[in-house]
Amino acid sequence: MIVAIGMIALLGLAALVVDVGAMYAEKAQLQNGADAAALAIAATCADDESDPLCQSGSTLAGTYADANAGDGATAITGATVDKTANSVRITNTNETAAGDQHFSLVFARIFGMDTTQFGAEATAVWSGVGSGPAVFPIIFKRCEFEESIINGTWQVLDFHGSAGCDNNNPSGQNYPGAFGWLDQAAGSCSSPTLQIGTWAGGDTGVSFPGSCQALIDQWKAELTAGQQVHIILPIYDDGQNTGANVEYRVSGYVTFEITGWRFTGGNNYNNTTSPYACTGSCQGFIGRYIDESTDDGSYQGGGPNNGATIVELTQ
Repeated sequence: MIVAIGMIALLGLAALVVDVGAMYAEKAQLQNGADAAALAIAATCADDESDPLCQSGSTLAGTYADANAGDGATAITGATVDKTANSVRITNTNETAAGDQHFSLVFARIFGMDTTQFGAEATAVWSGVGSGPAVFPIIFKRCEFEESIINGTWQVLDFHGSAGCDNNNPSGQNYPGAFGWLDQAAGSCSSPTLQIGTWAGGDTGVSFPGSCQALIDQWKAELTAGQQVHIILPIYDDGQNTGANVEYRVSGYVTFEITGWRFTGGNNYNNTTSPYACTGSCQGFIGRYIDESTDDGSYQGGGPNNGATIVELTQ
């Protein structure tokens, strides 16, 4: 009798350790799948809300949920896209490879519990970048962005401004002054964190910052190797003061694919090919505006969607 009672206790402990441990492992797989599915659909919506995969019932939900399941199978019970709230909500439950929506128990069977069922849920949102640094310390006038459609059109983004889009400055150049350099974080090429609606300090008279040489060299090496270079740039809608006291009011962020550039001090790359040449007094980037989401923790959401977006989990 003592042995029998002891066996029941041991089996109870086995049920607790083995079955509950297996349930926790399955739950983790379900949660990973729900998170991955929500992020994948939100990233698709961030890039193009008209994409057929950016809708409730998107097949991306099953694809990413199954990829995170140990048996390659997860039952999606809900995949809801709310384009008004810019959110994606995923709910799922455990499923076997044979299609049975239950989780089989082992030792708990002696207590009459053969199977159980549980699930996970996740919510992801997408929005325009609302704050973050300028990786390269340049800011562009908003009208230069507005006059360029995000459709992959190659262009010269000239911040020196020979015939700028701004009417506030009689010279036709970007206001104020001819340059859009931003103050840099100590010991860094990038600017400090900027926030939409706030003023960012700059200097209209500085030359190419030496602390950015390593970054330019890195871009050149990546382009030479056939890789793409994408950077997030801030844009401004107003400016005040001049010289070392200039300030720019940040109004948003854009994503730009860089293929070439020209700056003072001989910092040139792929800048002479017509019709996208940047020579003479031109200083800036050659490339195109693109839609792209980022998971870089240096950036936060909450801004307008100008092509630079943040995708993040909220649940």
